[in-house]
Amino acid sequence: MLAALVASATLAPSIILTNGQQVSLTVKKATVVVFLSHDCPIANDSQPDLQKIYSKYRSKDINFVGVYIDPRLTSAQVQKHKADFKFTYSQSIDKTHSLVNYLGAKITPEAFVIDSKGKTKYRGRINNMYSDLGARRKTITSHDLDKAIESVLNGKKVNPAKTTPYGCVIPELADFEE
Repeated sequence: MLAALVASATLAPSIILTNGQQVSLTVKKATVVVFLSHDCPIANDSQPDLQKIYSKYRSKDINFVGVYIDPRLTSAQVQKHKADFKFTYSQSIDKTHSLVNYLGAKITPEAFVIDSKGKTKYRGRINNMYSDLGARRKTITSHDLDKAIESVLNGKKVNPAKTTPYGCVIPELADFEE
């Protein structure tokens, strides 16, 4: 099933999940979108922390969606990846890169926190597990995505509103066809 983004001046963007459910980016107090790649080691390393964050906020007024950037993936492959890495939040496949392009995502994992008006309040890393490619910290000391969600839910300014994510570059859609 494909992740579709309906983007126009009059329509709120939405995501189609792999189970067919449609998720609006503007219905809840916050929507968290995390771009994923099934074969990116840094994205896979982030799954335990993403699951912890999702578990912490799932009873709050938020959507939490992992969006796979590889249009060749099937729902079955996504379900296997989800089971292998033991996460329970919703997922989608952006087969047309509509959401990638709409949000300007460049890296997996890259997280976005969007408020109920459709404004991106945070963009960047999940945490500071990596300080550069291949430079994994033993101890995470900054939980950027968690803090950003908390700020949005409490109506506070997100600071910082942008951090540098480290991970795998999201290829252009045409690069998947080769």
